[in-house]
Amino acid sequence: MKSNRRTGRINVALILALVIGVALLGFGAVLLRNWRGERLANQALVDAEAAASAGDFDKAAKQYQEYLGRHPQDVAVLEKWASANLKARPRQSKHLSKAVQAYRELLRLKPGEEKYLKPLVRLHARAYDAPDQLLYWARMWHDAHPENAQAALWLGRAMTAMGQFDDARSTLKSLADGPSSSPDAFILLALLEVDAQPGAEGLKAARARYDEGVQRFPDSAKLAAYLGRFLLRNERNLAAARAELTRAESLKVEGVTLHMRLFDEWTD
Repeated sequence: MKSNRRTGRINVALILALVIGVALLGFGAVLLRNWRGERLANQALVDAEAAASAGDFDKAAKQYQEYLGRHPQDVAVLEKWASANLKARPRQSKHLSKAVQAYRELLRLKPGEEKYLKPLVRLHARAYDAPDQLLYWARMWHDAHPENAQAALWLGRAMTAMGQFDDARSTLKSLADGPSSSPDAFILLALLEVDAQPGAEGLKAARARYDEGVQRFPDSAKLAAYLGRFLLRNERNLAAARAELTRAESLKVEGVTLHMRLFDEWTD
């Protein structure tokens, strides 16, 4: 009997020792795996910084993403990941989609942050055929920063793309009539009228918007160029179109896009 009891005690002790040993081995394996993962993540960040310094932003973006796999809430690195994807050349659709992913994650961590909302809206306008997403983020930007004229412009543009013409007109008209007015507000209003009212009524309303804008901003080369384009393509008024395009050229023209627009109209 005593021998059986002693054997039982030995078996229990042996089992406990085995359990503790297995637990320690498992804990050690977890610690080792975490240590190795952290070491790889840190090396990925070093490689990302080196690639970015060398101008290899495609490699930098990949390495930043590798690091974020272990540190998904590192705001500074998320910003660098977004930037690297936007700077990568040749730019591919994957770079734009990953930049969008980065800015969305940043907004999850910092809701309403304007420096993330602005590029996200512009990315959706440039890279995606999804006007509902453009409207969603433009509205978020405007709601978070109602005093920002650029946010109002983008909201009006997004509403127009979704066919919400009355809301877009109201948003843009409020901006055009207010202290933060700009030539862009009148240009978007004119483009809206053409989309909202196909035919003669829409063209008449658009012309009125352009005329109002020119009266408000007579020195805007951009507004003059858009009006010249409208006169040429919609009213077929060659003399008036030439006068506006000549006036646009005489004003201070900034930006490659506007130069190209003037070139297109002169060579049409």
